[in-house]
Amino acid sequence: MNHLTHLNLHQFRCFNERSFEFSPRVNVISGENGSGKTSILEAIFFLAYGKSFRAKELNRLIYQGGRSFTLHAKGPEITLGMQRSNQESINRLNGETIKTLSPFAEALPLILLHPDSFHLLTGSAKYRRQLIDWGVFYHYPEAHPHFALMRKAIKQRNQALKQRATRQHIRLWESTCYDACLKITELRRQYLDRLMRMLIQLLGPTFIEKHHLEMHYDPGWNSDLSLPEAWESSFAQDLRFGYTHAGPHQADLKISAHKKPAKDRLSRGEQKLVISMLKLAQGLLLSAQKNIEPLYLFDDIASELDLKHRRKIAEHLAEGKAQIFISSIEEQHLFDEPAHQIIL
Repeated sequence: MNHLTHLNLHQFRCFNERSFEFSPRVNVISGENGSGKTSILEAIFFLAYGKSFRAKELNRLIYQGGRSFTLHAKGPEITLGMQRSNQESINRLNGETIKTLSPFAEALPLILLHPDSFHLLTGSAKYRRQLIDWGVFYHYPEAHPHFALMRKAIKQRNQALKQRATRQHIRLWESTCYDACLKITELRRQYLDRLMRMLIQLLGPTFIEKHHLEMHYDPGWNSDLSLPEAWESSFAQDLRFGYTHAGPHQADLKISAHKKPAKDRLSRGEQKLVISMLKLAQGLLLSAQKNIEPLYLFDDIASELDLKHRRKIAEHLAEGKAQIFISSIEEQHLFDEPAHQIIL
């Protein structure tokens, strides 16, 4: 199991130069507002996925007056390093320069719960696809080339649509990714079936039945049609907009309560509970099915859950060996075991 023992930040967010040591279990980060608690979690997340969970613009991550930032972390079995500027990106994993980010994600799976996690219920379908594909990525490594092929083919199909290529030419790109699209859809369904069973265990059948909570996978096209039929049916629309409207890249996870969107029927507290348990279910399922313990990043969890449910999460995580990072002083007594304190 990978865990981190050290983290070095150079010109990242509010840190000009700062180093941290971590416990392999529970780490509580405390400090005044603006001291950088969330930035530590953000740096760990960036080292795993090469992006921030709260900013799209690279310049927002660079220390004031700086031109680049550098992140470096290590553990007993892993070293990770990334440098970013507007001109250059460098990624190093275990001493080797790596061009793609997949090896970083494979080496450091993360479960993140933070205030913007509400996007899972209230945001667009892309947030729910990301949740599904996180699970498919770690549970079914054989899916990786299928995703790469699908993305490439859909991109080329969109380009051909914008150039108003012949229907025969556009069908070539459809046939190229057809098998990959079906495989992705099949693996997503398999993963969601396992995830739902774990979620029911965590929420309890009483909560599920009381709210008639359901999850339904929308593959991204009319299920009454085959995928080639869906492409034919939407072709006039696709040609008009220069975009492919049917396919796994449009998939969604429909979460409903009382046959309506859960965001409309659940209270804010109930929404927080469902999202939190869904995230926890992902981590516990990965541990149970693949014997992989992800790292858990909890940013301001007290604002997301009441004490009762925070303790419930702690009880489930206490049974495993996962490394945990919590950005709130209030959480230092959640776990029976002593927490490593990081005070900013």
